[in-house]
This record gives sequence, structure tokens and C-alpha cells, in this order.
Amino acid sequence: MAGSARLAGRTAVVTGAGSGIGLEIARLFAAEGASVVCLDRVRDAVEEAARSICATGAIAQALVADVSDPAAVAAAGARIVRDCSSVDVLVNNAGGGGAGSIMAVSVDGWREAIDVNLGGAFYLAKALWPVFAGQRRGVIVNNGSIMGLMGDMNSIAYCSAKAALVGMTRCLAADGAAYGIRANCVCPGFVDTPAMRAVAAGSSVRRTIADFERSIPLGRMARTREVALAFLFLASDEASYITGTTLVVDGGATLGYQGSDLSAAGAGLAEG
Repeated sequence: MAGSARLAGRTAVVTGAGSGIGLEIARLFAAEGASVVCLDRVRDAVEEAARSICATGAIAQALVADVSDPAAVAAAGARIVRDCSSVDVLVNNAGGGGAGSIMAVSVDGWREAIDVNLGGAFYLAKALWPVFAGQRRGVIVNNGSIMGLMGDMNSIAYCSAKAALVGMTRCLAADGAAYGIRANCVCPGFVDTPAMRAVAAGSSVRRTIADFERSIPLGRMARTREVALAFLFLASDEASYITGTTLVVDGGATLGYQGSDLSAAGAGLAEG
């Protein structure tokens, strides 16, 4: 890799790396010089992601784990520490689910959304925190959502989990500052992914992609690379004095947000 690569010589862990934004982040980080640990619960997807990155001459490995399972995350964290000489960046991208209003969502559905979107980030940050603290450096970038900032109808579990993730990011930043650990959150809006298109097709109001795009001041959904670039910036030394903040990447969608019935939706907005 070129000497100017922004993540040259660093190791980055990216969850939900098998598809969508997570895959784009993993590819971009690798292109910028990082050795990438691609973590996902879908074996075929994450192994293909790692293979595709290695085919470019970069370094990547696949790790299968369900971030909602504390024991699985602890085991994955132990393996990462064992296999990597250092760990420099953690991207908590995995998430999704949580559709339903307060009347419709089940207790199990609520717990699943919290475990996937919030618990997974907590478990991995906890697993890698001793490494970051010991080496006196580390970066955590969490994938939030504009739904965590604004709320929406028919998505109480997802919105609540993402709102809590924003708060947890600030706590990680406060706890980590003395150890040289930075923590920030990216909150995407509508992102053009296969999952987002599936959301549009399955929306209770049968909204089309064009309907979504008309609600965005910039007139279109984000490309996955545009969101991944926000993660790259916050993970790099260019953001060395930025911690505890939330970067919204939404094309202006939150300027006049009126709710969009994206209930089935969480993953389509961000991680999908």
C-alpha cells in the first residue's frame, strides 16, 4: 500500500462486513492500508467478503460470530487479540430489525433489537477495550441511524436501540479519553442497498424508492461508499481531535423529517 494510505499498518475490526455498508467499509479500509477482520454471522457472506478483499492484494480475514451473543463475541474478541499483533479500529456496524409499534412489538422482538443494535457494540467494545487501553490508543466508530436521532412510527425497538447507541458512544468517549481512545458515531439516512430496496417494496404504504428520494433535500439516497467515507474519516488521524460526536450522513433528510413509516426498516437505513 502507498505510504499515504490513511490506515496503513493498522488493524480494523468491522462487524456486519458481509454485505451493504459493512462490506463497503471493510473494502475501503483495506484499500487505505488496514488489515481488516471481517466479522458477520453469515459464514458464506463474510468469507466471500474477505476473499474479495484479499484478491485486491490487501489483507483480510473472516470471522463468524453473532454480535447479539455475549459468549460468541467474547470468543471472537479473544481470537482477534490472539491472531492480531495490535487492534487499532473497531467499527460496530452490525444491526437491524426492531420493526413494530409499542402495541405490535413483542418482548422478544424488543430484546433482539436491543441485543443486536446496542448489545453487540457494547460486547465488542468491552472485549477490545483492554487492548486499546494497554496500547494507549484505539478508535471506535459506531453505526447509528437518523431514526435514533428523530424517532419514527412503527419502529420503537430499533429507534430506541439506535438512540441508546448514540448515548453509549458519548460514554465510551468519556471513559476512553484518558487512554487515548476515541469513540464517535455515524448516523446514516436512506442508503441505497439491497436491504433498503427490500424495505421499500415491503413498506406498509408501498412507498417506492422515488418516494423516499423525494423526501431527501439532495434528491437521492446515499451510496454505500459515501457512508463508508465518513467512517474512514473518523477512524483516521484526520479526526484525531474528534471524539464523542455524531456525524449525520443523510443528504439533509433530517432537515424536514416528517416520519416515513420505515418500520420494517432498520437494516435498510443503515447496515443493510
